Amino acid sequence: MNNYFIKPILALCVVAMFLSCGPISQVGGIPFNSSVTITAEAASKKIHLKKKSITITVGETYTQKLINKKGETITARNITWKSKNKKIAKIDKNGKVTAIKPGKVTLSAKYKGETYNFSVVVKKAKFAKEKITIRVGETFKQKLKDAKGKSIATTDVTWKSSNKNVVKVSDYGKVTAIKKGNATITATYKGKSYKYKVVVKSTYINLDFNEMDLYEGASAYLKAEYKPTNVKIKWSSSNKNVAKVSSTGKVTGIGEGTAKITASFTIGGKTYKESCKVNVKEVRYGSVAGNVTYKYNDFRGHVADVGAQVILIPMDGRAKSLELSVEDEYIKWLLASSSWEEEYGIYSTEVDGRGDFRFGMVPEGEYKIVIISRETTSGVAFDNIDAYIGQIAFYCRNCLSESAATALGKSVGYKKCVIDTIDVEYGYETYVSHDFGITYI
Repeated sequence: MNNYFIKPILALCVVAMFLSCGPISQVGGIPFNSSVTITAEAASKKIHLKKKSITITVGETYTQKLINKKGETITARNITWKSKNKKIAKIDKNGKVTAIKPGKVTLSAKYKGETYNFSVVVKKAKFAKEKITIRVGETFKQKLKDAKGKSIATTDVTWKSSNKNVVKVSDYGKVTAIKKGNATITATYKGKSYKYKVVVKSTYINLDFNEMDLYEGASAYLKAEYKPTNVKIKWSSSNKNVAKVSSTGKVTGIGEGTAKITASFTIGGKTYKESCKVNVKEVRYGSVAGNVTYKYNDFRGHVADVGAQVILIPMDGRAKSLELSVEDEYIKWLLASSSWEEEYGIYSTEVDGRGDFRFGMVPEGEYKIVIISRETTSGVAFDNIDAYIGQIAFYCRNCLSESAATALGKSVGYKKCVIDTIDVEYGYETYVSHDFGITYI
């Protein structure tokens, strides 16, 4: 065999021996496989930015970092930092980003010929509400939210009120309403100012009656209208031997005399109150009687309106506490029972076969009398039933709640009805008569 064939074959054998021996850590003092391992690790770790996107609030700063293959921060001075729009966000030689105004911009870090880009979104801080409405004495604390929607610590914000006589604001952003008016609250954060408007409305309490007459043992409700509505009302009597009052405003006459019932609440260290003079009288009685008829025809003439309903409603406010809010509760007027006499002072009866009715032992005072025909109907009602019901309710709203007055109107329905005001005097009988004439249908 020729020698020039042998040398290549020997060379191939030597290579084959090395490959068949598996991993060899060192040959002739030189690491054999170690360079392969380092290359694999380097492939899995690249130079990268700490954050590829940043959301930041106007005025805030953030320091960007470039990380090497070993996970170490590369010295900022070896990097060239740049912003594509310095009006939105700028960056200094140390990688510190400063948010200037709302917008989106791309920034970059250049290192050893490679450029690494990252985006910056700049947003304004903002309040949850641009305008708030509160009452005198109330307090409110609004939080300023950063670009990510997180609350900014109030200690990092400077607060100011445009009108301290209307609204004052603490170092922590707590607003207190002083008097009726408008003011603007300014919060300054990182050199940028943010504003919201405060409207202050009056705080008050009113009662539905300034004066009330009650008989011994009788009760009536006082209703308080007040703002704000999230306060607790306290009721009190100046003389509990004359009149007492419950936590819900129910006033009960105890003994003859005069007492002052007061409703009050306290807010912001100030007490708001309103009073009603209650005159309690000894119970003295009169009576009410009358006759109710209608025209049957020309031959029979006027006959008794048998079954017609007669209702007496006191004008002293007692009946205003009657609430009939359910749609079908108008039926309760048709079945008005004696239980209403004691609680609300409302009396009800029906006309008998002779056309007569009578209430004995009625406490003296002013009453609304409502007479509802049994046998006749109203042409006005058939023309517009809603208007007819509304008219009846209107005439009774000075002695009933709106819901009870409307329910009364519904109980009348298409029947003829007459409403008047009478006085019941001690020891006397008040006589009322009415003829409904012919029926519509």
